[in-house]
Amino acid sequence: MTNTTLASLYPILLPRQSAYAYLVRGGMQHKQARGYFDEKTTIVVKGDKNYIGKNVQIVITSSKVIT
Repeated sequence: MTNTTLASLYPILLPRQSAYAYLVRGGMQHKQARGYFDEKTTIVVKGDKNYIGKNVQIVITSSKVIT
């Protein structure tokens, strides 16, 4: 698959949209958490380090596809 094909498979996430994600570990900055959506898209969540190991509802503030 090409990068363009792979990018088209990612969900479209818009600012202010809510979603559920499973947080698995701390991020690189203070109070960040890294997690995944159900289809395994990796995300970084600000201010939710206390919820590592849980499935939480989040609100999208920005998104970027990295290929």
